[in-house]
Amino acid sequence: MGLSPYLAWLSSMPRDIGMVIIEFMPVSGRICPQAVSQREFVSSMRSILSQHSLDDVVLIGHSYGTLMVRSLLDDPIVNSKIHSVVLIDPASIMMHLPELGYNIMRRRPRNAPELEMQWFAAADPRTAHTLTRRLHWQDCILWREQLVEKRTTVVIASRDCVTSPSATASYVYYGHVDYEESDKKEWRKTPDTWTGRGELELFYLWDRDHGQSLLAPAEIKRITRIVETYCDTGLDPTGILRRDEEGSQLPLASGEDEKPSAFAVENEHSGSGGSVVEPGEQASEKHFGATTNSAAV
Repeated sequence: MGLSPYLAWLSSMPRDIGMVIIEFMPVSGRICPQAVSQREFVSSMRSILSQHSLDDVVLIGHSYGTLMVRSLLDDPIVNSKIHSVVLIDPASIMMHLPELGYNIMRRRPRNAPELEMQWFAAADPRTAHTLTRRLHWQDCILWREQLVEKRTTVVIASRDCVTSPSATASYVYYGHVDYEESDKKEWRKTPDTWTGRGELELFYLWDRDHGQSLLAPAEIKRITRIVETYCDTGLDPTGILRRDEEGSQLPLASGEDEKPSAFAVENEHSGSGGSVVEPGEQASEKHFGATTNSAAV
């Protein structure tokens, strides 16, 4: 599938936000060499960010792409260049629970989303090899302590057929998994109460399944708003939007550096008008400032 499922969302992004899109061929239904190691991936990202002089980026990851975020945050050089993080349908949070592996590799599909997951993951030779032989969960799992170091938004679909959406939402929102069904009523309000100012915020999409947040027009607008907010130039050194007493955004002070409205995307099973650089390679041409999004990767 490559980047194709992300075209609608990527085309909705404002033209003044630059994008570096990383496509992971081993999980994109391609005949290709095996996935690179986490160390090689981080080295490639260092080269890409350095070549394009990207020092303040918004890291976005979707599904498999969120599994690459841990290694980037653990690297001091790359970490220092990451301003904010957006995790969509994260497989990296609570991935030690049994649902993730079972849902992808062993479950018999009962509906369209589950059938799609079996066809593009469990039944694809290279993807299956990547998940079972090239992925070490202890190197990919994300904990709250790592996410609160940046401004982070976690977008979770309530009917996610791949992950454990309720446990993940509870962990992000409360810091534990002792949730009750009644808690979901409060989670459903998060898209309306989201500000982009918190250290770690939940964005709970009711009645959506895995990947649908980047396909449904209404949800695409919401995800785009999150990225735009994080790329906003009216931020103080702590990353908080500066506003006057009436709530209007304040301009940057004279001589103050602006936040680059650029971000890069790493793709899992997903083309777009952005630049595509495979891990292990350096970008070959100059792009507008960017970030890295391990989304769809």
